[in-house]
Amino acid sequence: MPSSQYAVSDIILIPKHIKIGKLVGSNECNLKPISERTNTLVCVNKTHPARIEIKYNTNLPSPNINTINEAKDLVNKLIEEEGKRARLEKKKEENIPFVRDFGGDGKITKYQKEI
Repeated sequence: MPSSQYAVSDIILIPKHIKIGKLVGSNECNLKPISERTNTLVCVNKTHPARIEIKYNTNLPSPNINTINEAKDLVNKLIEEEGKRARLEKKKEENIPFVRDFGGDGKITKYQKEI
């Protein structure tokens, strides 16, 4: 029985501000549904620059362009959503520097609200 061979169909770069672990999820839980839905292999290549590769099995009939495009669209949507989440987290951190400057736990006290 021949071994599975995969060919890279597309590469999508992961922006530097996005944490790969958050994007991929625990046990790749964010990528597996894309792979299953599109019958492709969606995986992360962490070499610089980090990227997501969309592959297909060369021992099977080649997927049509619509399937590959669907996988690309879903990955790009995932990156966009994680980018928004990362920007919101950064904004939250910037909004409470006073509390953190004095060893606080991020919760604003009644006194700090009055200031």
